[in-house]
Amino acid sequence: SGYKPFEGDYRFFIIDDAHLLNEQAQNALLKFLEEPNPATIIILITSQIFSLLDTVISRCREIKFLPLSPSELTQILEAETDIDADKKSLTLSVASGSAGKAIEIANDDNFWKKREKLFSLMEKLPDGNLKDIMSFLDGFKLIRQDVKGIEALFDMLISWFRDLAIVKVGSSDGLLINKDYKNTLTNLALYYNLSDILALQEHISELRKVIFENNANIKLGLERLFIKIKQTAL
Repeated sequence: SGYKPFEGDYRFFIIDDAHLLNEQAQNALLKFLEEPNPATIIILITSQIFSLLDTVISRCREIKFLPLSPSELTQILEAETDIDADKKSLTLSVASGSAGKAIEIANDDNFWKKREKLFSLMEKLPDGNLKDIMSFLDGFKLIRQDVKGIEALFDMLISWFRDLAIVKVGSSDGLLINKDYKNTLTNLALYYNLSDILALQEHISELRKVIFENNANIKLGLERLFIKIKQTAL
């Protein structure tokens, strides 16, 4: 950051998914943040600010971006993708106001296939067996290098238990993210107490953090998670 801009008044450095930086990388970044060049601006983009070191956060100015409205997201989808009308509504819901996420998953058949497999497992878990869990993980073929795939899996899990909590407390169906699984969620809500659902949400968030920060074994962590979900069912 000590170099002057090639042209213009400032040099910009953008670090996307900053929460994926390990502790060593974040500490190295501190050297730039502690003594910034007046002509250098570093932008950290993250959806998980809690994964950043307190020392990093304290040296940054936090700017929050609100989710885009359905109408704004629709305009972007129609301009950037060839999505059909049937999938558009569901994509808007799953993307939760994120333009980048909406564009990424709109026509990604692999995303929708993995989502179907995961939610099928969630439906079977209360009355299923461990073989279902092992079969799912083998078919998912998770590798640490597939950061986007792992993030997508955890996003799906978090949205699933969020929806389950909404159904459990009897809130409006309009708040559901996974609207196409409303009937399944309604049936599954009978198997869980609200306190258990909230505890599982917390467990999923903690597991994601451990996997990315501490290089934990992905498959083993998910095996234990799914077994916990199964054992929690009434």
